[in-house]
Amino acid sequence: MPQIESIKKIVKIARPNHRGAIIEFMANTGVRRGEAIALRWSDIGIVSKTAQINGSMQRIKHQGLKFVPTKSAAGRRAVALNSDALRVVNRRRIQQTEDRLKAGSEFTDNDLVFTTESGLPLDPDNLTHQFKRFAVKAGHPNLRLHDLRHFHAYALALSGAHPKVIQNQLGHASAAFTLQVYTHVDASLQAAAVQRTSGLLG
Repeated sequence: MPQIESIKKIVKIARPNHRGAIIEFMANTGVRRGEAIALRWSDIGIVSKTAQINGSMQRIKHQGLKFVPTKSAAGRRAVALNSDALRVVNRRRIQQTEDRLKAGSEFTDNDLVFTTESGLPLDPDNLTHQFKRFAVKAGHPNLRLHDLRHFHAYALALSGAHPKVIQNQLGHASAAFTLQVYTHVDASLQAAAVQRTSGLLG
């Protein structure tokens, strides 16, 4: 599992970049690359603090980038947004407004949250390559964009989240990966959890 300090350093390096927002959002929500790219403003619930995942942006041969609806019930979900994710969303709204003003009539308004400077959907592979550059600069060349998803699961486990909560947040049909995450949780947390059971029987 990726270490917290490693991801923190990458996010800090990425933040000033136009693609920094989506990277930070992924680290704070655990959503997949295509899910984040496909996210629309209409999917964001500021009051409910959720992001509705309905599909994924994928590159289809001979068709280019296409929105592909989520097929599984587990994949269609409301992802909870923590305060950091909400700050990213608010910052992104301001950034997109500035992009729209700069691009003028050249800006494509398609309701997507994370876009290029001209409003077009982000290319999934380009985003992966961009993350790799940030990771190399941070001194962690082996970390992948998908590791942000693993990091979020690990962070939830460290916080004491129930395995079912992690499974729902990540959209996994099976709890197998979730249980695997727990095998990486620090032994100190295990000891602390056991101590909390003390006194249950009076």
